[in-house]
Parts: sequence; structure tokens; C-alpha cells
Amino acid sequence: MFLQNPELRKNLRLEVNLTRLLVCFALLLLIVFSLYDGSKMGDDVKPEVAYRYAGEFFGIFCGVGFFFVIIWGTYLSSSSINDELRQKTWDFVRMSSLSPGKVLVGKLFGATSLVWIVGLLGILPILLISAYAMIPPEMTYRDAGVSVGVLTLCILCWAVLSHAIGLLLSLHALQMPREKEKLNTIGITLLVTFAGLFCGAILTNAFEDFYKSYKMDHIQLQPWYGIEFTALDITLLCLAFSALWAVIAAYRMLRKSLLFLDRPVVWVAFLLIASLFLNGFMPEAEFKRFLFWPIALGTITMGIMALNEAREIVRYKTLAARFTAGNYTDALRYVPLWMISFGFLIISLVLSLIFIDHQWATILSIGSLLAFAVRDLLVLHWLSWNQKIRRPVLGYAIFFGIVYVLLPAIAGVRTEIGRMFFPLLPDKIPYRLLGNTSEG
Repeated sequence: MFLQNPELRKNLRLEVNLTRLLVCFALLLLIVFSLYDGSKMGDDVKPEVAYRYAGEFFGIFCGVGFFFVIIWGTYLSSSSINDELRQKTWDFVRMSSLSPGKVLVGKLFGATSLVWIVGLLGILPILLISAYAMIPPEMTYRDAGVSVGVLTLCILCWAVLSHAIGLLLSLHALQMPREKEKLNTIGITLLVTFAGLFCGAILTNAFEDFYKSYKMDHIQLQPWYGIEFTALDITLLCLAFSALWAVIAAYRMLRKSLLFLDRPVVWVAFLLIASLFLNGFMPEAEFKRFLFWPIALGTITMGIMALNEAREIVRYKTLAARFTAGNYTDALRYVPLWMISFGFLIISLVLSLIFIDHQWATILSIGSLLAFAVRDLLVLHWLSWNQKIRRPVLGYAIFFGIVYVLLPAIAGVRTEIGRMFFPLLPDKIPYRLLGNTSEG
């Protein structure tokens, strides 16, 4: 059972007590009483007045919820590992019989239990009442309760996403050298906060589109695989997808911290499912570019994971030893994820070349992309393995700054020479490279 989880029960006892609950709910009541004005509510009030008044409540409690649920909740989830390290109990967790799933639930929902209780019982009801009042009763597209329900799911997915990312980053920092004594939970919280401002702006704008569409007598719909959704529905789709994979990533990172070795099957599944998900937003007229997202995801994840994994020399040696000994099944556990992304990129490029376009321009573009990828991978590993370089991360920044920013700026990005610092695009390849003498 969920409540029988020992890790969850431990965190509940540590985080929740009567004094904290009374203080939090008393502050919420003070905010409500200071803002409430009954003369601006009711059936005899003009819709514009009721909308502005409900909008004030909605905006204020969006701010309260953002600070308490997103910022404070992320801080609590990311600091839960740091608290274990400071209290010298993390090794006991690692040696206990608790499964990684139970530890994840305890950290993700137990360490943030006060946030969930106050958020679900105090902040969310007021926010939803205000949101319901913001939707005009004349809105005929769908019932207002459905839109409020979608908004509720958006908020819940956003909270889970933020807390999972905070926990994921703290677990990632735990794997890095000389970081086990102190994890920068404030830095992690600030990072999630800045990303949360972007998510919050998208969510509030998507919900306010219902009133705008009522004023304009037209609601804009966005397609996903030919099915039309409102902006709020699309926001829920993206938040739910992101929250799901953030929880999976935190779970996998926790298993690694607890010394479980897994095959990289989940990483392959992520690349495939994320590509299919993102391709749904491609216009039908652009169906021939259905391999755009597999290529983009392969390139982006290859670079990010190479930055993280290039320093793991022991992992490469273990991988080579397993392959040399013929133990291929066990060797899969040590394959760096950037290799899988690189292989995914190559497969996507080959499929694009075979089924979509096999002109010389495409061949040159694919060749340039692979050449740049190989060059960057070699440089990253050289910087990581060179013992004379004490701070490889600084070396990465200098390398990418020179190659992709400084040199193109000097040469001029719009000139033919400047384009050579980036992978070639089919419509940007000089005609002399294609063997043509004229643009016709």
C-alpha cells in the first residue's frame, strides 16, 4: 500500500505537524479575507467586472501556489538527499531492504508532504473557484467544469514535474566527484524556478484563452496528429509527458545511486517515444520531415550525455573488458548513453536518406552533420581524459564558444565561409559543391 511505505511514513512524521499546518492555513485565510469583496460577485454583476475580480484572485493565488508548491516543493525534494547526507543516514537507506520505487515515492511525496497537503486542501480549491468564475457562462465550446478539470491536471503534472527534476538533479550531483558532502540545492531550486516561470506563463495564457475566445467569438485549436485540441489541452499533454519521463529519469538515477545496474532499454524507449510525441505537432504538409525530431533528439541528447559521461573512464574500461571477454549481455549495462543517441542519429539519417530524399544536397548535409558530431565527441573526450586539464567543464565551454560563436562571428554567419562552422543545410549548400554552374 502507498501509505505503508516506510520511507514515506518517515518523511511524513518529519515534515508534517499541527503547528506548520495551522500557520500555513492561517496565512491563506488572511489572504482570502483581505481580497474578498462580495459586491463584485453574483449573477447581477457584469461579466467583465466578475472576470477582472476573479482574475485578481487567480493571479494572486497563482503566485502563492508557484512560490509554495513549485519553488518550496522543489527545494524540499532536492534537499531530501542532502538531509540524508548531513544526518549520515544515506548509507543506511542504500543498505536497507527498501526498493528504489519506495525510496522514490518517499522522497518525491514524503519530503514534500506539507506542500501537497496545503496545496491540495488550501491553495488549489481557491485557484479553481477563481478559474471557474473566469470562464464566461455563455462559452459554448465545452462545459466550464471540463476546462477547470484540465487546469487541475495541468497544475498537478507541473508540480510533479518540478519536484521530480529537483530530485533528479540532486541525485545526479550525488554521482559527481567531490559533491557528496554538499549538494547545491539552492542552485537546483533556482534553475527549476526559472524554468517554472516559463511553464507558468504558458499555462496561465492557455487558460485565459477561453475568455479571449469568448470575446472574439472564436476559439483557436491546435492539431496533434490531426486531432484538434485547445491550448490548455496541449499544455496538459506536454506537462503530463514531461512529468512522466522526469519521474522515470529520477527512478533510474535513484537505482544507479543504490548501485543497481540496468540495461539502457529505457533510453532507447525515450528516444523513440519522444520522437513520436513531438512529430505529432508537425503540420500534415510537412509529413516528409517526420524524421526531423529523431535527428534533432539524437543530436541534442548525444551532446548532453557526452558532456556528462566523457569523464567516466572506468566505465569505458569496463565496457571494453566485457566485450573482450565476450560477455555482451553484461556489457550493455556499461554502454554510455551518448553512444545510443549517436546510433539513433545515424539510423535516423540513413532512413531520411533512403525514404525521403537522396539528392546530393542531402548527402552532403548528412556527411557534414556526422563529421561535426565526431569532431565534437573526440574533443570532449580528449578534454576529459587529459590529466593536465583540471576543469574539463571550462574546457568544454571554451571549445564550444570558440567553434560555434567566436569563429562564425569573425567569418560572418551569412557568408559562405561562416556557414562552414555549422552542419550544412540542403538549401544552404553552395551550388559549386553540387556540381552546378548556375542556380537554375
